[in-house]
Amino acid sequence: MSEKFPPFPPDDHDGGGGGGAVGTGLLPREPISSAEKVLGGISLEAPARLTGDFNLGNIKGVVWDEDKQCLVLLGEENTALPSLNAADLAVALKCVFDSGQDPLFSLDPADPQNPRGPDLKPVYYGPIENTSFGQVMFEADWKLKEYSFGIKRDKNRQKQEINSNVPGYKNIFELSVN
Repeated sequence: MSEKFPPFPPDDHDGGGGGGAVGTGLLPREPISSAEKVLGGISLEAPARLTGDFNLGNIKGVVWDEDKQCLVLLGEENTALPSLNAADLAVALKCVFDSGQDPLFSLDPADPQNPRGPDLKPVYYGPIENTSFGQVMFEADWKLKEYSFGIKRDKNRQKQEINSNVPGYKNIFELSVN
């Protein structure tokens, strides 16, 4: 049975903390070779434990504290930037240093034999599935599709026109008549 894409992106009020449909598509990883086990390294498998003020603003560097056996992030406050979500940072670091897979997200046809069918499935690449990081990518892709088609559906599945505030922007239907 194929997984189906919900009629609208889940939000924080869906009882499950967001996430809705579960995708497939994680790329398989090679097992760790015996040489890599000897070399050691840093594993981001465990959740980060944050201490101190985490309002870093601009990250300027990272230092390994040998005594405390932890990474220390160095930054300078910049109130013009939004605060950094520690879980998202951990996922980004895991993508770069552990999985070797760039974080990618796509809404694909649920039935490859019927690419114009009504259902879509979320596909996650890299360690972003079931994370806030992956949810943000899901919601961004959904918004892009809404603006692309010029419509959105409310929670009752009623169509509503959606317009961009970008001067001169046209959705695909407006572009097709010009």
